[in-house]
Amino acid sequence: AGEAILAARDGLCIASGRLGATNGHQCKQLHGLIAAAGARDGERRSGGTMALTVANRALPLSITVAPVTSERYSPFHEGRCVLVCVTDLNAGTSLPGQKLRELFGLTGAEARVAVALFEGLSPRETADRHGISPNTVHIHLARIFEKTGTNRQAELARLMMRVVGAFPG
Repeated sequence: AGEAILAARDGLCIASGRLGATNGHQCKQLHGLIAAAGARDGERRSGGTMALTVANRALPLSITVAPVTSERYSPFHEGRCVLVCVTDLNAGTSLPGQKLRELFGLTGAEARVAVALFEGLSPRETADRHGISPNTVHIHLARIFEKTGTNRQAELARLMMRVVGAFPG
């Protein structure tokens, strides 16, 4: 996906071997974040984030820049390294039911209910989609809460976002 964004010059580009933004002002902002993360003085190194707006996208690209320290067996070369993470907020995030089954011991039916709720369906819509009663959805939801250690749908949604790596906290 990253290569496609770069190839299309869809907000980001590589010029003279440097990552940049296609918009001049945003390019300066991105280079500033990279410079701060790669500062020579280790105590002044800092990360940051920015929204990179693109004309043909409903949502911006989310850019996170962080300093990376190399350790003895690090895959990074010695010296200053910077990690740039680009998240396409327009891209759909999918949650595989199998992963929920493996992590939390959910049954297939419970995983299907959890995925449907993660996709934004209401319990009634989930029941309709899977041809089960709303009461069955609520029974599955109670078991999902128990198995995941959550108490509310909002807590479950946050947990599932962490499972897919889309939400750190």
